[in-house]
Amino acid sequence: MIRIQLSTEDLIQTRFAFSPIWELVASYRVLIDPARHTLHLPWVVEARKALQGLDLRPLGLLIRPQGYMPDFLLPPPTTPLPEFALEIEHIKQTPPEIVRREVWWVYENHPTPLGAIQSYMDHPHEALAQLTELLSRYWERCLADHWSDRDREPQPARGDPSWPWDAPDPAGFRLAGSICDYRYALAANSRV
Repeated sequence: MIRIQLSTEDLIQTRFAFSPIWELVASYRVLIDPARHTLHLPWVVEARKALQGLDLRPLGLLIRPQGYMPDFLLPPPTTPLPEFALEIEHIKQTPPEIVRREVWWVYENHPTPLGAIQSYMDHPHEALAQLTELLSRYWERCLADHWSDRDREPQPARGDPSWPWDAPDPAGFRLAGSICDYRYALAANSRV
């Protein structure tokens, strides 16, 4: 059994929700290391075709196959079913000092390509605008159609045993097992 000790502050900042941006970030990790996610290889082939011509290097600066990524990329959901555009707006509103600090944390134990992350240090709002544009293009090419399929599924009424906030959904996988592994994403605004 795994036991995780959380403070009151940790619990206040914890959300269980569907999250399109979490799905995007997790899917990018699948793309950069498909050997660890063989269940998703058919999706990887499809996504790579859809992404041809799109320079994903800026994502690779912040999202690595494993380990820390900036918390501002995964804003805590404000609703159980957030829309992608709303999550993108939350990212755009990240204060500059948080952008600088969290981008720096990505590289605190790795060689830092200062030139590559300089825009986040010098012009965080402009860097976030470019990043969110890239995230939006990635979303449209790879995930939007899959995510809209979820919206067409019949939703159970609150109190129904299959209501996602009352009981786990054993069939709650999307995209041949879900890119992010489970329909429920835990988004906590703290460094892990």
